[in-house]
Amino acid sequence: MTSGGAGGRGTVVVTGAHSELGRRAVDRLLAATDDRLVGVTSPWADEPPPAHPRLTYLPVDLERPLPAELRDALGAARRVVHFAWIRDPSAARAAERNLAAIGRLVEPMPSPEWFVLVSSVAASPSARSAYGAAKWRATERVSELGGTSLLVGLVVDEPAAGPYAVLAGLVRRLPVSLRFLGAAPSVFPVRGEAVVAAVTTVVGEDVTPGAYAVFERPPVGLGELLAGLEAAMPARRLRVRLPAAVLLAGASALKRLRLGPRRRLDQVLTLLYKDDRFLLSLPELPGQRGRDRRALAPAGAP
Repeated sequence: MTSGGAGGRGTVVVTGAHSELGRRAVDRLLAATDDRLVGVTSPWADEPPPAHPRLTYLPVDLERPLPAELRDALGAARRVVHFAWIRDPSAARAAERNLAAIGRLVEPMPSPEWFVLVSSVAASPSARSAYGAAKWRATERVSELGGTSLLVGLVVDEPAAGPYAVLAGLVRRLPVSLRFLGAAPSVFPVRGEAVVAAVTTVVGEDVTPGAYAVFERPPVGLGELLAGLEAAMPARRLRVRLPAAVLLAGASALKRLRLGPRRRLDQVLTLLYKDDRFLLSLPELPGQRGRDRRALAPAGAP
């Protein structure tokens, strides 16, 4: 993969630039490279102010034909970092919509090898959630194109954001302390700083195309993560112990029967199932060696 180097002058496109990680990646790339940055934001998001002479924001609906300004940027891009994701409770529809968006982005590019998908540890051939299944199809497609995928773990920054904030909110509200009989589901935590560093690596260095792990090893048990959050939010809670398989089967049945909010149930399925063997087989990026998990003890709740 030809990169132009960390100090090279070119164009880098970052989709999902309105998201927390997308914003941080844009800021880091501005500091680490001499590239022109094009941040693609959702038309429905608050557009970040253009605070740098080498930064342009473009609000674009990736489900529609791309505007000429973005196509021109993609045609000149030496990297495209794709954070954006179109959510749908149906795995088939989510895959179809996101694969179409990836196709629109790749088509004007000089080479699909320069496409970088920010994927998820939920993605695996055996994913149980619609989100994980669709992420896996997107990861497969990027591999077919010769690009790179970063399989990112649960971001456990403070203040909490994204799925970690949802989990912290549940711990705060529910009067139940959940633990597991037998093996607990695995959680693959990561700091946002490590994700941004991984993006900077694939933009600035010659990295062999492929799928890479962006999470800490070994994984943490979900019970351990919940215990850390509960310690940060002391309250009287009823201790409940259940087999993870029972919870996974119950959430799957409720979603299949449409007996609850499908998006929330899909989040539960995403949390309860990871393909540990597949994830631990993934290589790490050069210079991104995993740290001891004790450095990633839950930072608490917002």
